[in-house]
Amino acid sequence: MGFGKALLLLTLFFFKVFNPLVAHDVLWVQNPYCDLGGGLREDSLSWSIAGPDGTPNVASLLSWKSIRSAEVSLDGGCALFNRWPVHIMASYGWIYSGKMVDEDFFGEDKSDLFLKSRAKASRGKVFNLSFDAGRTFCLKRGIQFTPLAGYRLSGQNLKQFHGFTEVNLIDPDDVGPIEGLNSGYNARWYGPFVGFKADIPLFGGFLGFGFDYHYPRYSARGKANLRTDILGDYIHRSQGFGKEFFARYQAAFRELCLFELKLKWGKFWTKRGDETETVETADQGRVPVKVDLNRVEWKSKSVSAHLIKKF
Repeated sequence: MGFGKALLLLTLFFFKVFNPLVAHDVLWVQNPYCDLGGGLREDSLSWSIAGPDGTPNVASLLSWKSIRSAEVSLDGGCALFNRWPVHIMASYGWIYSGKMVDEDFFGEDKSDLFLKSRAKASRGKVFNLSFDAGRTFCLKRGIQFTPLAGYRLSGQNLKQFHGFTEVNLIDPDDVGPIEGLNSGYNARWYGPFVGFKADIPLFGGFLGFGFDYHYPRYSARGKANLRTDILGDYIHRSQGFGKEFFARYQAAFRELCLFELKLKWGKFWTKRGDETETVETADQGRVPVKVDLNRVEWKSKSVSAHLIKKF
């Protein structure tokens, strides 16, 4: 099911089943709460490396595209002294659809393509863990504004299998299915963030939105199971940045209970970093190799529905 259809069905369900009662007395900053959510998510992640001594500047480019997952989440929080909200969140998603493209180049700026393959990527998982705290300010007309700061760990465990070589200028006869492909790439983004959220009374409920800016470190391990010259995993390390936006609508359907419809969009990227690996050579044996990791880019979007219980 696509994101458009999922959003339409959730919206119709929301307005048909749940009565948007006045929710001022159950807004989450006033009571401890527990939030159980579920929805659909779509990610993409790509990275490229340079060749030895930086030439060519893009020697290899790997891209995971349309990585779709079914995601569940569990949130909890409370307000200290009624104005200092603290919040923890965990989410986990099972990947059910996706594809991966691997391209290698002889020339600068992704020119002179000599090898290209694609593979399925409909396995793996995605997850997030975060903690944040802030200060809520009550403004006119019931508007609440909360600047906040926190820490977050995000991960993508991506797979590639059932591969197919489309272009091979080194050996033009070696195209077609790739036998035995079972590789993976495990990415981690972890670090602090700052941001804000706001809630505005609307139609008897609350319209909320928020923005976070992240300063994560990036670490990843990849396994190319058909590369016999690479011993063990190759490792990526860099410093990253990220931004994430959400919009939501909350409405009460019984005392101390809320229903929430939520949309999220995020983009994360890195500065130039390093790829390190150990290779086996015929004349020198095991040799450590380091090349430039040009950039990693991760995008994510999701739509979800939540049931929130106040205490």
